[in-house]
Amino acid sequence: MNAEARARWTAPVAALAGAGALGVVDGLLRRGLPEGGFLREMLLVTVAGNLLVALPLAALVALAQRLGAPPARPGTAFWLGVGLAAAPCASAWLPDEPYGWAAAALLWAGAPLLGRRLAPPAQLHPLLAAACALLALGLWLAPSSLERAGAPPELARGAPGAAPAAAGPDIVLVSVDTLRADALRQQAASLPQLSDLRASGIDADYALAPSNQTGPAHATLFTGLPVLEHGMRHNHQVLDASLPTLAERLAAGGYRRAAVVSNPVLRAGAGFARGFEAYDDHAVAAFGDLLSFSRAVDKHTWAGWIVPARRLTPWLARALLHFQSAGEPAQLTRRTTDSALHYLRALQQEEQPFFLFVHYMDPHHPYRPAADARGRFYRAQEMPARYAGDAPGSDALLRRLQADLQAGVPEAVAGAARQHELYWEELLLVDQCLGEIRAQLRDGGRPTVILVTSDHGEQFGEHALMLHANSMYEPLLRVPFLLAGPGVAPQRYAEPPHLEDVAPTLLSLAGLPAADLPGADLAAAPPPARPHVACDHQQIGVRAGGWKLIGDLTVGRAGARVQVRALFHLELDPDERADRLAQEPGQAARLRALAEEALAGARAPAPAELSAEEERLLHEVGYAAPGG
Repeated sequence: MNAEARARWTAPVAALAGAGALGVVDGLLRRGLPEGGFLREMLLVTVAGNLLVALPLAALVALAQRLGAPPARPGTAFWLGVGLAAAPCASAWLPDEPYGWAAAALLWAGAPLLGRRLAPPAQLHPLLAAACALLALGLWLAPSSLERAGAPPELARGAPGAAPAAAGPDIVLVSVDTLRADALRQQAASLPQLSDLRASGIDADYALAPSNQTGPAHATLFTGLPVLEHGMRHNHQVLDASLPTLAERLAAGGYRRAAVVSNPVLRAGAGFARGFEAYDDHAVAAFGDLLSFSRAVDKHTWAGWIVPARRLTPWLARALLHFQSAGEPAQLTRRTTDSALHYLRALQQEEQPFFLFVHYMDPHHPYRPAADARGRFYRAQEMPARYAGDAPGSDALLRRLQADLQAGVPEAVAGAARQHELYWEELLLVDQCLGEIRAQLRDGGRPTVILVTSDHGEQFGEHALMLHANSMYEPLLRVPFLLAGPGVAPQRYAEPPHLEDVAPTLLSLAGLPAADLPGADLAAAPPPARPHVACDHQQIGVRAGGWKLIGDLTVGRAGARVQVRALFHLELDPDERADRLAQEPGQAARLRALAEEALAGARAPAPAELSAEEERLLHEVGYAAPGG
């Protein structure tokens, strides 16, 4: 390249050098935003994004010079590049985005003066631009910091503290998120592990959940208390620290305790880790870090301003960050199983009995089955053309289907049925992974009680509704209940268990006291007929004597009151199709009195002690704010 050609390219290269150099500074200064070791990721996005955006500026400068414009000073071009990169950089430190553009405008206006006084020597511009480009390439090829953060917490060898329980069996409690009770019968032939558990132990047609949401239902599983007694009404609250948990009670009996969870609602920070020696929520934390990073990219980088990162998070995670997102259900289910097997092998080396809690996020939406399960039930060709542009199983499609169902759009019924098929396909991998856990239990040769249940169900068009956390109808409250192991005689229950029964039953099988808990000990006797109350922060469902009332909750200075909305005779109308409120005011009054009696003795709702970041994380994975 001759001197004249080099002169034409000096200024464009200087613009690239300025944009890239500020990208390096920007990425380093925002090392702690967000948390999770994102130095490599932030540097990559800021440097690469700035260089890509500066390319048109460099090309414009080169073209202008080729067309006869006076040669631009390299120093001026350098500061023009800095100014271009300054807009998103400054927006991270100033109150609002327009301030970032104001800072950029000041730099552009002052570029000629700054170029004469503060620019690097012209001969360094090519080296600086090349260094920035090589840095971006090297960062892309380097291992992601997220890949180094996924090992489950280790379980210390040896018993901590209490004497071992004399004859208690090992206990494994498996919670399968969003699993309707009827799925186990509708797809029994495709779910060999769940079907085998049904045949080998206690099998109820269904158990009754205390809530339509994950957090409150697991608070009941962990404390043995009804939803009104533990005070957790929705997913944006935390577990009351004063309430003893199942893990803490088992610890007092000498049990080792470990858990692995895959839903951010159950992260350790929400109080669910109390009593466990090892609590693996790393997959959830990694997903939260990824979402936090995506938001930072969206708000304060050129890359996010051009293409919002949240739209591309799965691609961004795989292609740019080399990270298999925890938002991919199959990867999350696989990782949950691997962690559970890791703990099982460690616990089986101990003399003491152990308690292992395993939570699977599947088949929670979005419904994206594992590759080898796709097409087993889902008939894509039967999806109405109206929804051809919507991603199957996505949150957006499910909410659109609900809106169409409520508007009476005929195609929505078939669309909801197709999404139900995807939901079934997600369950296939869970059943397979449950088989791996059971195989490890058999290999260990230790007496083990296993209980499989869920927190709530899911709706697929019933009452013109989709998803969950939006009603108190039976598809959300009926969950599986499978219990097998030593001390458990195979039988079918005439009455449904309640999730309040899980803690006292497992404690009884461990030989530990549970008389202070209100639930039934199912190891001693089948569940009795009794009223059941389920609620969230807005609505309540009460069933007794074959009848069920659904009402709205209002909370005032005089306490909580129930506004009756519907009444159903479940024995004659299990699908809740015929509202009997007008015909049976006496039954409605009886159930309303039961509801208000339960509310009168309720614990004050737990505080929503979540950080802004935790609130955003829950929203990102489909949990709207309370009342939203």
